[in-house]
Amino acid sequence: MRLRGRARVWYVSLLLPTTLRLLCGRWRRIARCWPAARYIFLLRHPAAILASALASRRPDHGRDEVTDMVVEFLDAVRETLPVLTGITVRYEDLVSDPRAVMTRVCGYLGVPFEPGMIDYGRWDHGPLLSGVGDFGERIRSGRVLPASDGPAGGVPPRLRPALVEWGYVDAEVGS
Repeated sequence: MRLRGRARVWYVSLLLPTTLRLLCGRWRRIARCWPAARYIFLLRHPAAILASALASRRPDHGRDEVTDMVVEFLDAVRETLPVLTGITVRYEDLVSDPRAVMTRVCGYLGVPFEPGMIDYGRWDHGPLLSGVGDFGERIRSGRVLPASDGPAGGVPPRLRPALVEWGYVDAEVGS
């Protein structure tokens, strides 16, 4: 993707544990530093976030420690969403219809959609770094793949507030 003029693109990966702990309580400061920033909130089913974090965890991190980290992340996102203005993208929508979602994102950012944005497997992006998002076979496939299932053993109750607020379960039904 090419941005014309003096546009600058900054992104922050909130999925690394050290970055997560640094940024969870500091999003207000980030917003003050970049008052003209346009935010894109990528939401994913909280159980799928936990499953991904569990699959990529270090051997010395137990399930409870990883769950604590995910809950900390979810709480920070839940605190941020009502305050910052932006668009919300569901991961599940992105992987089921990447062209439509990226066309909407590009419209929000004021840049033209380019088919190469969703055909990332054709380009050499350099080495994939362990611990920076997905670095396994799914990303190496070079294709947008369907969302994966949640963790074995069910969804911990501590994820429920995000499940309800993000519309993944009905508060009345509870499933």
